Amino acid sequence: MGPGTGSAAAGRFEEIDVGHIADEIEDVARAEVRDITRRMAGLTAWLLRWQYQSELRSPSLRSPSCLR
Repeated sequence: MGPGTGSAAAGRFEEIDVGHIADEIEDVARAEVRDITRRMAGLTAWLLRWQYQSELRSPSLRSPSCLR
């Protein structure tokens, strides 16, 4: 755990390292954006293949199961 761990729970708010907490939040946000970007790129590629390479679809993907 980082600096100030337990300080808030103990009511010692003046001991909390706000700068460190802000850095941690920013790091988590950057990681989330990278993950979403990677997933969106994969989904976009899959959708493009679905639309433009329909002849390469496996039989199970040609007809959605909800329509069978």
